Amino acid sequence: MKGVVRQISALPSDSLKGKPLTTIAEGFLLQEVRRLQEQVATTDLFRTPMKWNTEVQIFFRALIYIVMLLHFSKSFAQPSTFPFQHIDHLTRQNGLSNNNVFKIIQDKNGFMWFLTYDGLNRYDGYTFKIYRYSPEHADYIMQGWFSDMVQDSSGIIWMDDTNAGVYAFDPIKEKFIHYVHNPKDENSLCDDINFGLTEVRNGRIWIPTENGLDELSTRTGIFKHYHHIAADSSSISSNFVSSTCMDEDGNLWVVTAAAGIDYFNPATGKVTQHFNYGSNTLMIPDANAEIYRVNTGRNGNIWINSRNNGIFYYNTRTKSVKHLAVNQKNADWNTGAGIVNTYEDSNSNLWMVNPNGGIMYYESINRKYFHLDSVPALSTQIGRVNCFYEDRSGRIWIGSDNGAFALDAKGKKFNHYFHDADNRNSIADNYVFSIYRDSRGQLYVGGGGLNLMDDKFRKFRHLQLLENGKSIFENNMVWQIREDSKGILWFATGNGLVKYDPATGKHIRYSYNVNDSTSVSAQSVTGIIEDRKGRYWCTTFGGGFDAFDPATGKFRAFEEGTGKKIVSTNSLGNLFEDSHGILYMGSWNGGLVTFNPDSETFKIYRHDFKNPSSLSCDIVFDFLESRNGIVWVCTLGGGLNAFNPSNGKCRSFTTKDGLADNAVNNIVEDGNGNFWLGTANGISCFTPPANPFDSSNKFHIRNYDESDGLPEKQMNGFDSFKDDDGTIYIGTETAGLISFKPDELENNDFVPPVYITDLKLFNKTVLPKAADSVLKSPAEFTNEIKLSYKQNVISFEFAALNYFHPEKNQYAYKLDGFDKDWIYTDASKRFADYTSLDAGEYIFEVKGSNNDGVWNNSPAMMQLIITPPYWQTWWFRAGMVVVIAIAIYGLYRFRLSQVIRLQQIRNRIAHDLHDDIGSTLNSISVYSELIKKDPLQQTYALNMIGASSRKVIDAMGDIVWAINPENDSIDKIILRMRALSYNLLRAKKIEYTFRADEEMGNVKLSMEKRRNLFLIFKEVLNNVIKYSEAKRSEIRLTHNNGTLRLLIRDDGIGFDPAVKYNGNGLNSIRKRAQEMHAKLNIQSGEGIGTSVELIVKA
Repeated sequence: MKGVVRQISALPSDSLKGKPLTTIAEGFLLQEVRRLQEQVATTDLFRTPMKWNTEVQIFFRALIYIVMLLHFSKSFAQPSTFPFQHIDHLTRQNGLSNNNVFKIIQDKNGFMWFLTYDGLNRYDGYTFKIYRYSPEHADYIMQGWFSDMVQDSSGIIWMDDTNAGVYAFDPIKEKFIHYVHNPKDENSLCDDINFGLTEVRNGRIWIPTENGLDELSTRTGIFKHYHHIAADSSSISSNFVSSTCMDEDGNLWVVTAAAGIDYFNPATGKVTQHFNYGSNTLMIPDANAEIYRVNTGRNGNIWINSRNNGIFYYNTRTKSVKHLAVNQKNADWNTGAGIVNTYEDSNSNLWMVNPNGGIMYYESINRKYFHLDSVPALSTQIGRVNCFYEDRSGRIWIGSDNGAFALDAKGKKFNHYFHDADNRNSIADNYVFSIYRDSRGQLYVGGGGLNLMDDKFRKFRHLQLLENGKSIFENNMVWQIREDSKGILWFATGNGLVKYDPATGKHIRYSYNVNDSTSVSAQSVTGIIEDRKGRYWCTTFGGGFDAFDPATGKFRAFEEGTGKKIVSTNSLGNLFEDSHGILYMGSWNGGLVTFNPDSETFKIYRHDFKNPSSLSCDIVFDFLESRNGIVWVCTLGGGLNAFNPSNGKCRSFTTKDGLADNAVNNIVEDGNGNFWLGTANGISCFTPPANPFDSSNKFHIRNYDESDGLPEKQMNGFDSFKDDDGTIYIGTETAGLISFKPDELENNDFVPPVYITDLKLFNKTVLPKAADSVLKSPAEFTNEIKLSYKQNVISFEFAALNYFHPEKNQYAYKLDGFDKDWIYTDASKRFADYTSLDAGEYIFEVKGSNNDGVWNNSPAMMQLIITPPYWQTWWFRAGMVVVIAIAIYGLYRFRLSQVIRLQQIRNRIAHDLHDDIGSTLNSISVYSELIKKDPLQQTYALNMIGASSRKVIDAMGDIVWAINPENDSIDKIILRMRALSYNLLRAKKIEYTFRADEEMGNVKLSMEKRRNLFLIFKEVLNNVIKYSEAKRSEIRLTHNNGTLRLLIRDDGIGFDPAVKYNGNGLNSIRKRAQEMHAKLNIQSGEGIGTSVELIVKA
């Protein structure tokens, strides 16, 4: 027995002040045990009898306290809740090229980069852009096992393949350069097997390899080697270098195959200090703590991971070393105390990986460990961990062999209380409808049962009010809880109205009795209230509205009907009293019902689709009166209504205004004047306008859902509740009770950079590497593009690089020169389409917000130049002006030439009239004189006068016919030529043939050509008649390829063309042919006939 007591007394006994319950119980227990120890120190309990009323009782009291300690430890001690509630998991199903993620970084522009077994991935919060091996390109990255990735100051991304050297990737040119060991080049990488990368700001990258430490100049691509030299203590300790990191002073910490760590000065290329295990200068007092890796922390910390003794950290500012033990005792670390890799985030919390790839998280402010194997979202999926990374917004990324995980370090602080069948101190049911704190400070939670909540220990006691040995709340719903002026609690339930006195624990239940008209009107009582004058009223579902007298227990019903004294429906819900003493009732399809208790009259306000100022929905749930006298009405389908009691007008706020859902179940106001609405799709925080009926007054809505930490989106109940300390309680339909303090729901204040991430033409992504591409670099790095007018279907895609719930990011875009105002959209439509833009210059602008509505008002921009078709260019228009001017001048010249030509024709006609007709008329005059002077010549003279007159008539007929535009067609010419041939040749009894091509119907001749052609034909025909003595004649008119050919041939006596004759016939023919620019061929000879051929362009 002494041994047992000694073991108990050996427990530590520090001061108990401020200690948790388990420690206090332990201390009290030790006091009792030590008293017992003093009494039995010299007594053998198994040989010396003891007084059972003293020592043995003390001993058993100690045992009782042990049992109490175990009980309280189980009942009150809360396990550490993992602080990150929302975890995203990215895999190949989300677009990642491979699930094995070795390294994650965020580049200078804000994009996330994932280095995987099968390629490099860029992520914008929505989509992945993948760079991987392609046989079509020489600049690619091969599949491999990678260990590190960094971005240098110039923006180049460096990656090390543990077996194949180092890659450099230029995100602008989208090209890789591969650096490998070349035995013939001393400036190449010293070994292809390497273990990481450490980047220095001056353009130097340090690479630990299997054959020494390499320094790479990113500017020249030249490697400088550092090797172990046995006789030189300033050289590295071994050529096998497994890990490096750089402290804030710019010195390298180098881990090699040799024991200890080298402290290396990059400026001198020398090891300035070596920390040896087991020596007097031992930095880490553990000769067996084999080092895995070293990691750069914050505030001067260097984290040194050991194989079996946790983590050591050296601070370069204080020159001190501390040890952080990690073992099963304080961390449930089932794989021993070894740590492979450590990452310190911006809050000085640690993320650690054990040799098996498992994760541990150390929260520095509370000094708590969290073994992530206990987190379901991680333990079943994460696999082996390769890396950690914190982006600039504070989100933690984990790379594993099963994809990438992202944890919300800024998750909203929602407390969640749900029913646990294994915990009798959990809430009775996950269906929560009513919440109320009474004047004694007790918080009641109703729904599927009734709970009394202990705020301090966050546990619940189920209130049992028994009737016939059974709780009246079993299989019952508690719709509303209220306290009257006497401190009596009233529970409106699905099984009657319950009166409960907390002081005595006694209760009375008022039930519906079909045979008693003074009983409550329906068994389901949905609301209860004591008005300001001490009168009691209750609503029922199925029985309408009741007045209630607690003194007599009698009810007086107001049932459904019409009129001021009758309610609109028997299906009523919540009850609420405004500042004027008017009662408001929720209803199911009965509209908004108000009741004046003094006059006992109702007013009904219903939805009227023709009246926009009417109630938006007839299903009404909860109410709130604001300081300006406006009553806010929650509807199940019409959103939130602002109701003005003075005029009965409403204004609704719905999903169109930003609400999470139009089904609003409850409303509560916080200390800042914001309304918190429980909806069917989460919680909406509504900052109301000063005057809700003035559309110019601004308001703000912020929605919360499961991504913010809510257990589910379906909020429930008539009541939500604000406690005195500002805590808000809201019930859910299937997930229990939610509580939160609005001031602790910190918003994400990160201002996201915004980029245009993709450009599409005709719905196809434009690739910068294509030969005819309008992009010379990726869209996010392009400031200007030029398109032709034919490329008229354009799409811009964009992203705000906020990775906290990017699905909630908001966007606004416009095309300057086309859009008049900003066009707002959400993350589901991150693109802008434009078609049929006119030629000109435009600027596309897009700005974005994060998930909490913090906007980046500096938009991403891209200038768009659309070149016009050639007919819209300045040079074409200038040319057209010149052409038109030339055309006008040409038309003028043409008209002038036409006038001149017409004048020439007139002159020629006048000349012909003068020569032919004038001479003929002169002959007539001569013959007339002859008749006067010589009567004997009268007959001859008259004959000559007749012939001359006919000649004049023929000449005038030819002139009139020639200038008539109706005779332009060749058919009219042929017809006249046939008629002339028939009249002349037939009269002289000359046989003839006249042939003309039938295809000449569309040939038209100018007036001048028509006249000359006909007169040449007539002249030749007259010569045939007068001089040829021909028996036969042939006339042929043909047309071919725009050329008209006239042939007249006879078998007469012929003539010698070379001989000059006194007549003017041949000269006239030749002259007219020349005027027509025609070719004239005359072939004749004495005794062989004559052939005249005229060839002219038609």
